[in-house]
Amino acid sequence: MDRVRLVLADSDGAYRAVVAVKLGHHGVDVVGLPDGQALLRHFAGDAGADIIGLEWMLPDVSGMDMLARLRHRGVRVPVIFLTIDASARRESQALGRGAIDFVAKSRGLDILAQRVHRIARLVDLVPAAPQEMVLRFGLLQMKPQVCRAYWQGVDLNLTMNEFKVVRLLTSRTEEYVSPRDIYDCMHYAGFIGGTGEEGYRTNVRSAIRRIRRKFQALDPGFDAIATLAVEGYQWRGSPPRRPVDRAASWHDQAAGGISDSL
Repeated sequence: MDRVRLVLADSDGAYRAVVAVKLGHHGVDVVGLPDGQALLRHFAGDAGADIIGLEWMLPDVSGMDMLARLRHRGVRVPVIFLTIDASARRESQALGRGAIDFVAKSRGLDILAQRVHRIARLVDLVPAAPQEMVLRFGLLQMKPQVCRAYWQGVDLNLTMNEFKVVRLLTSRTEEYVSPRDIYDCMHYAGFIGGTGEEGYRTNVRSAIRRIRRKFQALDPGFDAIATLAVEGYQWRGSPPRRPVDRAASWHDQAAGGISDSL
């Protein structure tokens, strides 16, 4: 029997420990986590799971909200809700939001082990989805398919436009990216905004400041976005070069396939 990887997010440390020992005897390897943030960090890196076990109410977020956040970040691992209050109303809510199972803790760990293996077998019958692309730039990880960015494994919570700017900068690390190119990537080529012909520069400066603040909230020493007054901005990855003349728009140059519709 193949072993199954279960990531269990539950605030009760004693319960996590018992589950890990008991399910270990049933061919299930358990990673116990105390709250929602730890669960998000787990999936922000290279770690994975076959199944997620979610407590109905975690210390920092409800299990239902946690399920929504996982799906928003592109985590498609099947979710089982584990709860003391196994009411029909809660079960209906969980299954309606996309959970694959709903198990009362009072049913015991033998039942939980059987449910876990049953779900793992069902998942094996479903064709695997294409592997999600993860781009790495030092401490930065980016997932273009879901427009999420992580610094040292922690979600930066970038807005869609902020993600597009960081993606553009990291796609052209050997040169400075002009404010015009950045503004075009935030909107569309030729978009007019701000006051006067060069008013867009103010909007770009504000966007870069907001992005830097989000990085610095996680890492006060963050300095990976360099600025040169006229030329623009550069993600620090190589010695800066003077800008080159480009006939094509950023859409032809930036990798990642982020469309204007985002």
